[in-house]
Amino acid sequence: GRPFSETLVEVLYNINEQLQVEDIDAPLTKVRPVKKVALVVITGDRGLCGGFNNMIIKKAERRIAELKALGL
Repeated sequence: GRPFSETLVEVLYNINEQLQVEDIDAPLTKVRPVKKVALVVITGDRGLCGGFNNMIIKKAERRIAELKALGL
């Protein structure tokens, strides 16, 4: 996953630089109010991952509660 992640960061950085220099009217660059949020929770399935999975799920539940408190 690291090579993909590094390439993605590089691509996004280059796009951001072009948006700063050029006057491009792209719908994805406009600031809009947040209406919906999607969370992707990834847990492990090998070895002794029960404690890890438990922590990840609890953090996800806390984040869901925070987002609901914000009305999202």
